[in-house]
Amino acid sequence: MLKIYGVPISVHTRKVIIAALEKKLTFENDPVIPFNPPAGWDKLSPTGKIPVVAIDDFELADSSVIAAYLEQTHPEPALYPRDARERARALWLEEYCDSTVFREVVHGLFFQNVIRPKILQQPTDRAAIDAILTQALPKVFGYLESQMTDGWLVGRSLGIADIALACNLVNYHYLGYRIDAARYPKLEFRSTAMSFAGHKLVAVDGVLTLRGVTRPVRFEVRIVQCGPAAGEGGERCSAEIVGRISRHDFGIDYAYPLVGDEVLLTFAVSALRQPDAEASASRP
Repeated sequence: MLKIYGVPISVHTRKVIIAALEKKLTFENDPVIPFNPPAGWDKLSPTGKIPVVAIDDFELADSSVIAAYLEQTHPEPALYPRDARERARALWLEEYCDSTVFREVVHGLFFQNVIRPKILQQPTDRAAIDAILTQALPKVFGYLESQMTDGWLVGRSLGIADIALACNLVNYHYLGYRIDAARYPKLEFRSTAMSFAGHKLVAVDGVLTLRGVTRPVRFEVRIVQCGPAAGEGGERCSAEIVGRISRHDFGIDYAYPLVGDEVLLTFAVSALRQPDAEASASRP
């Protein structure tokens, strides 16, 4: 049984979760937060970071190492190209997303918007945010835009580099930022509505942009799990979001009809639900 340690809002934990979902692996998620780890965490994670996985008595740390192991033990569907040069490009872009995109853009914004004010109880450094948005972000996103071909970073299907990038962009959106679709037309998804059955979220509607083409999409929400958000206040909820798109709708017809038109998209997401302000105020 695969057990993934790490809160799903983590970019690198999310990468491992999505890789496992793509390979249709059964797994359990223990949402460990590095700021408040469980006893014995230093033995599981020598660096103190997430994610870590345990497979029976075998333990692994580092998202790239874990993803490569899952590829080796469960080769289908392939997330890494077979061709040596394409595989090298995929490894490079995975590393670029894990390190440069994360450190220079996403982590800095997360630190200033969440960690400083909500955890460290320090004021947000607006100058630091402005520097990220005006200096680091255009360079990083511009490079990624230049690497996109046929809707993917490497090859003509979803791979580890795309997953690594998407995991960063999810957090970028969580923080309230939006990709400039006019400047980076290949990177955009925007939600427009959410559907509920009672209090349960069951679907998300939005518009997806691939290769400069925008179409409406609808995603089904499954496996919603909620629990107390340690150190954050409120309740943390995780879910799997699944939807299908037509490649032809986005001008992608490579290898058709040998490769089918319909593509299944799967995302692992996490969100913080804050306590109702009015209800909280009325409590003694």
